[in-house]
Amino acid sequence: MEELHSAPKPHFRATSAIQMLDADNGYSGGKGGWIYKTDDGGFNWNILGSIGTLLDISFPF
Repeated sequence: MEELHSAPKPHFRATSAIQMLDADNGYSGGKGGWIYKTDDGGFNWNILGSIGTLLDISFPF
């Protein structure tokens, strides 16, 4: 997915899923369907897109 624009932090009131791949990289999503990505441990988040309400995020290791 192409990153659309930067956002300071996801709206955690509406966040129902966060998956950190390591100390720096992670994804978040939830109500409203917005998917965010961080590459600095959660200090900044980039909006990747929207897919509808997201209840869970997981990546097989």
